Amino acid sequence: MATYLYGAAFLIGLTLTYFALKQYQLTARLVSSGMRAEAEVTAFLTVKDSEGDTFKPIFEFTDSTGAQRQFESDIAYAEPSVKIGDKVSVYYHQDPEIGVKQFSFWGLYRWTVLFLVFASPFLIIGGGYLLFILRHN
Repeated sequence: MATYLYGAAFLIGLTLTYFALKQYQLTARLVSSGMRAEAEVTAFLTVKDSEGDTFKPIFEFTDSTGAQRQFESDIAYAEPSVKIGDKVSVYYHQDPEIGVKQFSFWGLYRWTVLFLVFASPFLIIGGGYLLFILRHN
């Protein structure tokens, strides 16, 4: 029974690692074939929850075709690190699936890091147990 439990944990870790790699590939595609632009913080969206208000910056920039584009940050801040009127760099792509990301480590690689953080214990515990069983049977 324990082997099934640890095997399932290992599979969960592999699945999360797969999603981390997919997110990394999406970001790598955005950085390699997307374009960089300067975006201006135009507003903040207030997100209310049980722990209080957080704020998501809304950015506006002009793409290579001259069209005005706007996007909302995926990250909500308790204390925003930017103010209205501040300029930040973004990467954008014409393919809507790839989208727009703020040019920062956390803006580009947030999901990759989070998936790997959650995958690591499953891989270590499940994989370690499975290796132990394989070597001692």
